[in-house]
Amino acid sequence: MMEIFIKNLLYASIVGSIEIMSIIVLKTTLLKRYTCAFNYYIWLAVIFKMITPFKIPIYIPEKISYIFQHSPNNVKTIIESGISLSESMKIKNNANIITANYPIENYFIILFYIWLIVSIILLSYHIISYIIFNNKIKHFIYDVPDSEIRNIYSKLLVEMNIKRKISLKLCWGISTPLGIGIFNSHILIPCVSYDNQELKYILKHELMHYKRHDMIYKILLLITVTVYWFNPLVYIMYKIVSNDCELSCDEAVLKKSNMKENYMHQLLLIL
Repeated sequence: MMEIFIKNLLYASIVGSIEIMSIIVLKTTLLKRYTCAFNYYIWLAVIFKMITPFKIPIYIPEKISYIFQHSPNNVKTIIESGISLSESMKIKNNANIITANYPIENYFIILFYIWLIVSIILLSYHIISYIIFNNKIKHFIYDVPDSEIRNIYSKLLVEMNIKRKISLKLCWGISTPLGIGIFNSHILIPCVSYDNQELKYILKHELMHYKRHDMIYKILLLITVTVYWFNPLVYIMYKIVSNDCELSCDEAVLKKSNMKENYMHQLLLIL
C-alpha cells in the first residue's frame, strides 16, 4: 500500500509540475488578456488535481477472496481448484518474486515515512504558528470606539450582501489591515488615522476576501504545499497565487468604483 501511495504521489507531483509550468508560461502570454480573477481561480484546477490524485486500494480478506475465486460462476477456478505440481511451482516462483522485490518494498516504506514525518512537522508548524499568533494578537485588539467608522462598516456589510458575522477591531502592533479566523472572523485595522474614503476602500478590500472565501482557498493551497513539500514548484505556485489573490481582490473592489486612482493611491500608501 505504501508503494502504491508513493508512486501515486510522485506521479501527481510530476503532472502538477507540468501544469504549474504551463500556467506560468501562459500567464506571460495568453492569460494576460483575461481578468485577474480568472488568473487567480485557474490555479484551483491544479490544486484540486494535486490533492485528490489517489486511488485508495481496497483489500479483501483472504477467506472472502477465496470464496469469490471459487464461486460456482467461476467454472475455470473450480476445474483448476485442485493442487497440482504446476501450481506448486507457481507458488514457489511467486515466493521468489516477493523475496526479490522485498528490498524495493523497504525502499518505498522508508520514503513513505520520511514524507509522512516532514508533512506532519510542516502541518504542525503552521497550526501552532497560527494558534500562537492568535493568542498574542488577542491582547492587542479592542472594539472600535468611533461610531462613524462602525457606521461605514455596517453599510459596507449591507452593500456587499455579507450576512455572516465579521467583527471589526482595532489592533496595536500591525501596520496593514488583515482578516483572521474562519468561524470567529475579525477584520483588524491598525491604529492609524484614515479619512472616510480611505477607510471605506480598505474595509471593502478585506471584506471581499471573506465574500470570495479566500480563506478556504488558502487552506487548500497550504495543504498542497504540505503534501508536496519536496516539490520546489509548489512554493512558486504558492507565491503566485498569493499575489493573484490580492490583485483579483483589488480588481473586484474597483469593478463598480469610479475612484480607481484614489484607491490605488491608498494601496500604495498601505504597502
